[in-house]
Amino acid sequence: MVRGDRAIFLTLLIFIILINSFVVFAAEDNASVAGTASTSADAVVPLGYDQAKSYEWLYNKVKNATFGVDQRAISTIALLQNPPGNAEGFVEALRDSEDRVNFCWPNGGCKVKDTALATLALILAGQNTAKEVAWLKNAKIPGLGSGDWWIVIKAGSSNNGSCQFSYKGANKTFDLQDDKVKLPRGGFTPGQYYVGLNDLSPNLKTLVQPSISVSCDTILNPIVTLIYKPNVNTFFIQRSDPGSNLQFKVANACFGTQVPSGSCNYDSTAYATWALLEIGAINNDPELSLENIGTHIYLESQTINKKNDPIALGLLNRILIKAGSAGPSFVSDLVKLQKAVDGSWGDITSTAIASFGLTGSDKSDSVARGISYLIDKVGKDGSWGGSVESTSWALIALHGGGLSVRLLGSGDVPVSNVEVCGNGLDDDADGADDCAEAECLDNAVCQCVNNIKDGDEDSIDCGGSCPVACEEQLPEEGKVEEGKKEEPVEVATEPTEEKKSLWWLWVLIILFLVGGVLFFYVKYIKTGKIVLSNIFKKKPKGPTFEDFRRQSEFRPVQTAQPQRTQSKSPVRPAQPGKPFTTMKPKSKEDEELERSMREAEKLLKG
Repeated sequence: MVRGDRAIFLTLLIFIILINSFVVFAAEDNASVAGTASTSADAVVPLGYDQAKSYEWLYNKVKNATFGVDQRAISTIALLQNPPGNAEGFVEALRDSEDRVNFCWPNGGCKVKDTALATLALILAGQNTAKEVAWLKNAKIPGLGSGDWWIVIKAGSSNNGSCQFSYKGANKTFDLQDDKVKLPRGGFTPGQYYVGLNDLSPNLKTLVQPSISVSCDTILNPIVTLIYKPNVNTFFIQRSDPGSNLQFKVANACFGTQVPSGSCNYDSTAYATWALLEIGAINNDPELSLENIGTHIYLESQTINKKNDPIALGLLNRILIKAGSAGPSFVSDLVKLQKAVDGSWGDITSTAIASFGLTGSDKSDSVARGISYLIDKVGKDGSWGGSVESTSWALIALHGGGLSVRLLGSGDVPVSNVEVCGNGLDDDADGADDCAEAECLDNAVCQCVNNIKDGDEDSIDCGGSCPVACEEQLPEEGKVEEGKKEEPVEVATEPTEEKKSLWWLWVLIILFLVGGVLFFYVKYIKTGKIVLSNIFKKKPKGPTFEDFRRQSEFRPVQTAQPQRTQSKSPVRPAQPGKPFTTMKPKSKEDEELERSMREAEKLLKG
C-alpha cells in the first residue's frame, strides 16, 4: 500500500509541475505579445492598446468624408507615422483642394494654418512643396509694434569708442563712453546703455525682419545684444554675441489668419512656425531655421497672456525644442498645468499636444503620465472620443520624437533648387538623388538607409526614429548569412481580442489545481490514509542471494536421519516462583530468511 501511495503522490506532483510551467510560459508569451509596440526616438513607452485599430479608424473616418483642410491635413500627418498603414488617396485629396495658382489652401480663400498643415503633410509624404513654402514665407507680417527693440553694447569702463549701425541703405554712428550711448540729439544720457530701433529709424518696426549691421571697430571685444521689451518689467533676448562686426535680423515677424492680414494671430503663427521648422529639418534647409523664420519672439512674448493654455504652450515648446533653444520657464509653465490626479492637461487634444511639445525635454516623467492618460482614454473602436482631431493628435503624440517621412508616390513634381531628402527624386536636377546629396547625409531619412548604426537607431537602419522597427526588419530576398541555414520566416499576426482575454482561463486552471491539492490533502493525508513520512521512508534492504550462498558454504551438511517419534509429554504445571514462558513468534523477516536458506540448500545439493 505504501508503494501505491508513493506512485499516486509522485504522479500528482509531476502533473502539477507541468501544468504550472505551461501556465507560466503562456503568460509570458501573452505578455510579450501585449507589450509589442512601435518605437521612435522618444516614444519608449510600450503601447497598451491596439495601435492598428486606431490608425484604421482614422483612415476609414476621413477617406470618404468631407472635412476641413486642417483636419484632413493633421489626419494625414498622423497616418504617415504608421509605415504599414494605409494613407493612399489622402495626398490626392489635399492636392484637389489646393489653390493651384497661389499654391495655398483652401482654394478660393487661403488661410495660413490650413496651408501650413497641408504643406507639412505633403512634405512628409515625399512631395515637393517649394512653392507652398514660398507662399508661407511671403505671408509673414511685421508684429510687436507696441514694444521697444534695443541694441545694447557692453564694452566695459574706459573702453570708449564708436559703433556704426547700417540698415536699409542708411547708417548712423554712435559714440560710447563707459558703456553709455551718446544719442544724436547730443550728450551722453545717464542710464542710456542702448540704441533703439526708433533711434535708427521709426520705419524699421514696420518692416518684416529688418536687417541691421553693427560695426564697433574702435571698441575692444564688445558684446552686442538685441532685446525686445514688451513692457517696462519684461524683456526677451533674441541674440547676444561678442564681436566687432555683427549682422542682426530682427525677429519681429508673425502670421495673420490669412493673406492679406493686418494683425498677428497666435494659432496661425504657431502652426506655420512649427510646420516650417519641420520642413527645414527634413530638407536640411538653413533658410528655415528659427532665427530666419523670425516669429519666436512674438510667440514667446504672447505667452504672458497664455500661461493657462496647454495647446499654446505645447506648440511653443515643440518649436523651441525642435530648434534647440528650449526655454526652461516655458517648459515649467506647461508642466504646472498638468493635473496630478490623472496626468492630463484637461482634454485629449490638449494632453496630446502638451505631451508632444514636451517630448525631447528633461520632463520625461510628465510625458509618460500624459501618454498613460491617452492610452487609458482610447475607445473600443480605436478612436479618442470619435474625434478626428483628437485621434490624430493622440497618434502623433504616441508616435513621439521626430516625424517620419513616407513616400506615397511622386505625382507631378516640378524641379526646384532644393533637394527633398527621402522622396526618391532628383529635385534640384543635379544628377544625384536624395541621400547621394551631401546636404542629405545628416538627414534623418537618409540615416535610416545608409547601412550604418547611427543617431538613435537600435540597430543598423532600424529602431529609434527610423520607420522600421528592428523586429520588423527582414533579410533581403535570397540573402543568407554565411554559416547559417535559411530558415522560414514566421509571419507575426496582430493579437486578437480573444488572445488578450485568456487570462481568466489561466486563473480558473490555477484555482482548479489549488482545489485539487486541498482535496488530496483533506481526503488522504489529513485522514491518515497516506502518511507522507512513509512515502519517502527508505525501505530496509533484505539479504541477497549471494549472502545466502556464502552462509551455506560454511554450514556443515547434515545427513538425513530417520524421524523419531516422540511421545507427547504431559503438560507440567508451572512451578511456583518461575514465570511461564512461551515460544516467541517468528517475524515475517525471519520466516523469509529461513525459506530463503532452505531454497539455497536445495540449490547447493543439486
